[in-house]
Amino acid sequence: TSGAQVTLSGCRLRDGLSNAVKVFERGKADLKKCTISGFRKAAALNACDFSSEISAYSTSFYNVDRIETREMGGSVFIH
Repeated sequence: TSGAQVTLSGCRLRDGLSNAVKVFERGKADLKKCTISGFRKAAALNACDFSSEISAYSTSFYNVDRIETREMGGSVFIH
């Protein structure tokens, strides 16, 4: 849904064939102390539209080929 906001805390995302986290239509995702591993076919984080945003705080990445993709003005912040 347009403008959705999601917070993931302490999660483990692994072995995906598509993006671990993907937001669009002014969506926002915050990741806190998560572990993302095994994403080889797609980016771990993908912000897909103008005003879409992903923020990752204290998040670890392992065996990931691409951490971020930004399309059409989306933003990805890794802190």
